[in-house]
Amino acid sequence: MTIAVCFVILEANPGSPYPSMSVPTGSEETLVAHWLSETGTIANPYAVPSGPTAIVPPVYPALYAGLVKVFGYNIGTLWLLWILNFMFVSTALGLLPLITHRMGLGLYPGTIGALLGAVFLHIHIDTNWNVFLSTFLCVALFTQLVNKPTDKSAIYLGLSLGLLILAQPAFATMAAPWSLLWLYDHAKLIKRFVIISGMATLVVLPWIVRDYIQLGHPIFIRDGLGLELYSSNSFDAAPSFDENMKNGNHMKYSPNLNPSVAKDLVKAGEYNYFRERQRLALDWIKHNPRQFSVLTAKRFRLFWFPTPDPLVCLTGIRCYGPWLLTVLSFPGLWILYKRNKRVSLMLGTTLILYPMLYYFVQFDVRYRYPIYWVSLLLAGITLTELHNSTRRRNHEHKRNDRSRVVDKMSQAYL
Repeated sequence: MTIAVCFVILEANPGSPYPSMSVPTGSEETLVAHWLSETGTIANPYAVPSGPTAIVPPVYPALYAGLVKVFGYNIGTLWLLWILNFMFVSTALGLLPLITHRMGLGLYPGTIGALLGAVFLHIHIDTNWNVFLSTFLCVALFTQLVNKPTDKSAIYLGLSLGLLILAQPAFATMAAPWSLLWLYDHAKLIKRFVIISGMATLVVLPWIVRDYIQLGHPIFIRDGLGLELYSSNSFDAAPSFDENMKNGNHMKYSPNLNPSVAKDLVKAGEYNYFRERQRLALDWIKHNPRQFSVLTAKRFRLFWFPTPDPLVCLTGIRCYGPWLLTVLSFPGLWILYKRNKRVSLMLGTTLILYPMLYYFVQFDVRYRYPIYWVSLLLAGITLTELHNSTRRRNHEHKRNDRSRVVDKMSQAYL
């Protein structure tokens, strides 16, 4: 029921543009998907042909290419993918009540969080990015983390974790903390941690081997960090992607949009080009700590208190839903800590570790979305506790009023 309600609300949201046919000039993921559907290879994500690439993780481009391969490249296929992304988001939201129920808090906190997520949608849903798939995979994995560990569930968790990392490599920072917190104070900790690690490696390793064979270097799933650091940290860089698009900074450095940059990348080779950009970025950071600190502080603020996405046509308080949810997350995390310490540490660790990398590169609203559900869930816990506290106070007031009436009647009788 919650999934269906969230789906309807999301469909009615003005921040949900119809899919476009702009794949040849789209994101790196869609360019790779287009090429994969035609040739069966992960390659050519830039403005000029560049050969094999590791700039994007493979899961979403493979899904995209599979649909194009089956149904053809037409508006109907993009409509299907667009609806599928809606289903990823609405299903992820619909699983929040299950998570809070398994945590021992009942269905209400998760239901409130899910409805908040549907109403305060702060990102436009399109077909260009993997964040909606990553969100679903993350929430689905967390439904396992709120169960008690067994050998069998450790296998499932390891496979799910590997798939999530393959879809969104930033979650690699969460693999060990989640696993150890899940297993802590349970039997067979070392054995089950080895099982989880082995299953996750089984999923991820073939892609790492592919990267080494195709590009000649060991790469952990994707290799674009050097370019992101370089384009995000300079004297003319702004803290957000939207601002860098407006001031021309992103066009200046992006091989997807700038054919001249793409030709330099092809000449040097993708791996070597990114390594050189990373060296230049770290050198700039070293010699300009004040400017880097200012940019980092602004990106930190935008991650947790983002400016409204111009493509999400919201008004009033709905423009600042993420701000409200961020504020409500803190008491929710404390309330959860008092009732379920293990899960509260998992969620708190997620809020601390997952965003760390994104403070050092230009902010985009989609970067927070894979963990946005954590804020929704914690906000739901806060609002549920406020509601319950208000009911308890009202009940106590009514009981006290009745006691006073009885006392007065008793005194009058005596």
